[in-house]
Amino acid sequence: MSFIIRHNFKILTFFILLFSTIYLSINKFWFSPVHKIKNFNFIIHSGDTLDDLLVDFDLQGIPISKNLTKLSLFLFKPNFILKTGEYSLPKNSSLDSFFDLIQRGVSNQHKFIFIEGMSFDQMVELLKNESKFQSPNTKNILDDFKFNPKAIDVMNGDIKYEGWFLPDTYFYQRGDSWISILERSHLAMIDFLMQEWEKRQDDLPYSNFYEALIMASIIEKETGLASERKKISGVLVKRMKIGMRLQADPTIIYGMGKSFGGNLKKNDLLKDGEYNTYTRKGLPPTPISLPSRDSIHAALNPDIGSELYFVAKGDGGHYFSKDLKEHQQAVKKFQILNRSNKYKSSPNN
Repeated sequence: MSFIIRHNFKILTFFILLFSTIYLSINKFWFSPVHKIKNFNFIIHSGDTLDDLLVDFDLQGIPISKNLTKLSLFLFKPNFILKTGEYSLPKNSSLDSFFDLIQRGVSNQHKFIFIEGMSFDQMVELLKNESKFQSPNTKNILDDFKFNPKAIDVMNGDIKYEGWFLPDTYFYQRGDSWISILERSHLAMIDFLMQEWEKRQDDLPYSNFYEALIMASIIEKETGLASERKKISGVLVKRMKIGMRLQADPTIIYGMGKSFGGNLKKNDLLKDGEYNTYTRKGLPPTPISLPSRDSIHAALNPDIGSELYFVAKGDGGHYFSKDLKEHQQAVKKFQILNRSNKYKSSPNN
């Protein structure tokens, strides 16, 4: 009897040692740094399997036992799910940290910037050149885009994309579509515009918030100085209220499109068109750029004073005048005497 007990004890001890050795080996395999890993970047696509991922290891020159990996996952991460995304694995990471990264879905984030003052066409060109987006059929990229109903209502069914996207930095994952980021920026614009519309200054010459958006886009193109925006807005709003034409050069430039050569000529100012605010009263039919938050706020909170004119000084700022005589003197001082300066957009008479 004692022999049998001693024999069974030896067998039990053997198996305990065996399993302990196996477990320690697996533990070391799973938790120790993999020294061949050097900033491993990889992408898990929809439909990829664990075997596909381990093939990527081989392609990166990191030979990992498939069977041992699967056994380790069973022991240490029994609920592991392969999540799509783009991941970066730091140098000498362990397999545990590698699969933990995937299980938590901590994929790389990329950023795309909608720049204030850009036109919609310019923004689309940037999107086309961003290789990390899902490759779309560029001709039909906007087929699935859905405008917010509030935007559709104020456009009266005449759908235009210009101005409806809030300039900001948007983060996305590789493989995201253009539509997803366009819709996020569109909703951000609607949210901000509605907030500002509710807090707007009294007695403004806008029939709806779309007209405020149009004005904001003009302000955006008139000045790059945040400190001037409310004053620029004040001049333009005052002109609208007294029935004076806006005479805003940026609207003409926008209407000219690719035919604009860099300088406005007198004939350009006289040639009538829906964006010519020298020949037509009121606002142009659509925004002319992506207005910033500051420009939207300025459009709805203008600093209305006695000034009716402004002209670019050549240093990024503007000189404001109360009457035509003072304005003409300012034009002579800041434009005629500085012809060598680059053209600056401003409403001149």
